[in-house]
Amino acid sequence: MVAHPRHGYPTTTAAILALERKGRDEYQVAAELGLTLGMVRHLKRCRNKLVPRRIGRPKRASKVDIPRDLVGHLERHALRRQITPQDVIRRLLHKAIIDDMVDAILDDGVSFQHPSKKDRAA
Repeated sequence: MVAHPRHGYPTTTAAILALERKGRDEYQVAAELGLTLGMVRHLKRCRNKLVPRRIGRPKRASKVDIPRDLVGHLERHALRRQITPQDVIRRLLHKAIIDDMVDAILDDGVSFQHPSKKDRAA
């Protein structure tokens, strides 16, 4: 990510936060830095996130609601790996799908059979 120095601060976001600490509101900050109000709000909202640059078409992510107590059980695994519980969930899903382990994990007697293999079984 490329930093854009503004008003003697290393990044635009740093300048926004410094001006707000000096008592200026978002409108004044936007005017002083030559930014839109939307950009000021966006930079404040994203200040603690590392946003990777995407090359080509961005991937769409699906949202899945996971109960907080389940996420809580993953915190110790996340801490050991220095990642978030959400990253542990993503890694688990990726591993289960890529290594074709879903049937073994679910262990419910139902298994996926590829359509081309169904024809051979008959």
